[in-house]
Amino acid sequence: MLDLRRVRPVLSIVAALCVVLPASASGAVTVGQTGNTGSSCAGSGYTLLQEAVAASPTYVMPTGGVITSWSHAAGSGAFEMRLKVYRRTGVINQFLAAGQSGPEEPAPGEFQTFSARVAVNAGDLLGLSILSGTGNSACLFGTAAAGDRTRQALGDPPVGSTVSGPWNDSGSLRLNISALLEPDADLDGFGDETQDKCPTDPSKQGDCTPPKTTITKGAPKKTKKHKVKFKFKSSESGSSFECKLDKKKFKPCRSPKKYKRLKKGKHKFKVRAMDAAGNTDPSPAKDKFKVVR
Repeated sequence: MLDLRRVRPVLSIVAALCVVLPASASGAVTVGQTGNTGSSCAGSGYTLLQEAVAASPTYVMPTGGVITSWSHAAGSGAFEMRLKVYRRTGVINQFLAAGQSGPEEPAPGEFQTFSARVAVNAGDLLGLSILSGTGNSACLFGTAAAGDRTRQALGDPPVGSTVSGPWNDSGSLRLNISALLEPDADLDGFGDETQDKCPTDPSKQGDCTPPKTTITKGAPKKTKKHKVKFKFKSSESGSSFECKLDKKKFKPCRSPKKYKRLKKGKHKFKVRAMDAAGNTDPSPAKDKFKVVR
């Protein structure tokens, strides 16, 4: 296990900068911090969480929402790691593993951002699990303010499990990680700004884009027959359809749709697609024809 009290300084390949993801005017915020570091990861098979930070930036989720990406400024080593989110349980020195991203392997000496979809609550803590690797990946800030405190335990606790140590911890250290937290107004588990096309309607599971309906085979403009057949399709697979003829109401239908015993005169056919999320094409496809005798 890494002894946080004896982490050795490293000459970081990362440029001496502090990278903070941009905040959004509509509510996304950056939690944590990445950039130049004076301390390193010295092994694998353990998890870290940032329990306290003396000054900004915070590593605590200011509100509930969804982490849609996370960033790390790697040192010269190659480590497989994942973002972790921990939650206080109310028991001293005990934390719940509340969420995680998939495993990633940041390239040595580079700042990288990875996509994620991790739902969080206000008060959750940002963490990092080191799964495997060798070398000198820069996982910690060694020049942080007095009052900062990291926690470390063995392994990579699965989501839903609690971590009670044994803890190896130290002050004046910070995780070299940041995350973009987006609001999740409809509580569907998608970040409203980059992941959710429909942030106000949870029944649509992130999809508010209606399908487009196309008639692939219509009726002749003029026909002596008193029957016609229409074929149609949707721009989204898995869609269902509703059809109507003249002044009748829309009813469920399938392609091809046939009509018999039509009266002489002009007729208008309409069809609209509905996708799996419940979005209906607002502009049904149309076809006009005339039975001439």
